[in-house]
This record gives sequence, C-alpha cells and structure tokens, in this order.
Amino acid sequence: MDTSISQTELKTFYSNHLNDFELKENIVKVYYCIVDKRLESIKQIEETFELADSLVIDSLELMANYYQFNISIDTAKWIPFEDLKRIIPIETYNQDLFLKNKRFVKISDDNNIYMLKFVDFKIKDDISPFTLVEKKIRDLILAKRKILLTKKVRKEIFDQAAANNDFEIYYNE
Repeated sequence: MDTSISQTELKTFYSNHLNDFELKENIVKVYYCIVDKRLESIKQIEETFELADSLVIDSLELMANYYQFNISIDTAKWIPFEDLKRIIPIETYNQDLFLKNKRFVKISDDNNIYMLKFVDFKIKDDISPFTLVEKKIRDLILAKRKILLTKKVRKEIFDQAAANNDFEIYYNE
C-alpha cells in the first residue's frame, strides 16, 4: 500500500470535507510568562509585551534565561483554551467574549504574575485550522486506502478461486 500523501492531496481532502472538521472547543495560539511576584523586573517584562510579536518572543526568551522565569513562546501550536486555563488562572464566564476582546492579559495570584498575549484564536464550532487536523486527515486517507486494498485483494482471491473452481457453496436450510 502506498503510504505517501502529498500536501495537495491533504489540502484537497480538507477543503472537500470542511464541515467534518468543526471545533469542539475554543483553541488559541498564545505566548506567556509566569513570573515570581518578588522579581524586581516585572515592569520591564510587562513593557516587553508592547513590542512587535517577533521582538517580544526573542526578548522574553532572553529575559527568562537571565531572570529564571517560565515562558511558553511556541506560537505555531494551537492549544485548547481549557488547557491554557490549567496553566494560567484565567477566570471567565464567557470564553468567546473573552477571546474576542482580549489581546494582552495580566493576572496575579498570591505568588505569581501571569502575562500572556493571544496571537490567534478559533471559537468552538468554527472550522479547525488545517495544521490542527493534518495528521487526522493523513490517517483518514490511509484508512481509506487500506479498505480499498482489502476489497481489491478479496476480489482477486474470489475471482481466482472462481476461475479455478476452488470453492464450494454451502446452503443453510
């Protein structure tokens, strides 16, 4: 079975089946930092979030190494909003409204200050981004090929057996 699948084939499948890829939850692309409240450079870190996204990410990485605080700067990856809430104590009753109206968020608790910037988001029931479902599409195409190959092999076996009179038909009465 041929297991190679071109990007064109993947994207064609995606565009032909968009309704099959509805999101079941809100997803986001975000970068953030978690800073100890006792750190003296909190204002400087917050000002960094005002820079262009590409500069913020590089600056945060340098600052995190120097001041030893946690960051996440992978803006290529979509994550469920609920997973983000497990890391950052975001309190909202309406996620859709929150995501539509917030770009930069600063939250604090007893020990930490959390600063995050949303790069992109998709609301539940929107169409999933291609990058999020690409592996699923690949698996679907391979499964379809496997089914077709199985049917073809069964037919060939049946046709060969029929040609050679190598089978018997039983009747159940």
